[in-house]
Order: sequence, then structure tokens, then C-alpha cells
Amino acid sequence: MELALDTILADPEMGALIDPDRIMAAGFSYGGWTSLSLAGLHGNHAGYVAHCAQYGAASSHCNDLMRGGIDLQDVDIPKWDADYRDARISSVFSIEPGLIWCMTPNDATSIIADVTLMSLGKGESRLLATDFDLAELPAVLPQAEIIRIVPGTHFSVLPL
Repeated sequence: MELALDTILADPEMGALIDPDRIMAAGFSYGGWTSLSLAGLHGNHAGYVAHCAQYGAASSHCNDLMRGGIDLQDVDIPKWDADYRDARISSVFSIEPGLIWCMTPNDATSIIADVTLMSLGKGESRLLATDFDLAELPAVLPQAEIIRIVPGTHFSVLPL
């Protein structure tokens, strides 16, 4: 993401249209996680491993990893838990973010103040892997504005 932002800001036409003091990172699902990490939320490998151990295939992200033959113990843990904060990001809009299970306040010590989380659906219509309420992410990000779209589902943003 840093390279993409560098490229756009350096472009003579596009860069001139951007206020460098007002750059928002926005994303959906895995991209929702990317936007939060650019805003300063650190990964929590141990927490995510615990989530997958608890929920297994019921969590679509964990199921995708299992079907792909990926063992979470084989990933580069320091990279998973690293700080990917980009100081140019001044706000974040994260829709149904993934990889947010078992986060702690320690994972959010460097996150920016201007965070918006959006959920789609309620109860059983929520996708377990991105249910930030069930994952207790609002307790980790108490400053976050929360928008809820009901009725809806995770894939409501991808209409035919």
C-alpha cells in the first residue's frame, strides 16, 4: 500500500489533487484489515491462531487457510504482528474487517484516532470471520465510530 500511495502522490496530475493532510485508508474484508493496519493496529498472531483453533471451519478465513494447506504456525510471526502504520494516513474506514479476532489494547497503542468500522447484518447474517462485535474489536478501539447496516450480509457490497 505504501508504494501505491507513493506513486499516486508523485503523479503530477493525481498528486496535485490530493490533500496530504487528509488521506483516508478504506477497505473491505481483508482490505478492511489492511486499512486498520495502515492506521496503526498491529496483528496478533497468537490471538488469530486461538480463534482458528476455537472456530475452525466455521470461520471462513480459517477455513480458507485450512483448505489451502496453510499452517498458521508456518507464517512469519514477526511480520504478522509488525507495525505497518503509515503516518500519512489520517483516517480509516474499515468495512467488515478480517483478521481482527483476539485483538488486545496492546495491539492498538499506535492507532490513529479517526477510525470508522462498518458492519453488515445482524446476528446470524453476520460473517463470523468479520464479526467485529463478537470479536470484541470495539472494546480495543473505543474511539471508533461504528456504523451498522441492517439488513445486510458480508457480500451485500458485491451485488450482481
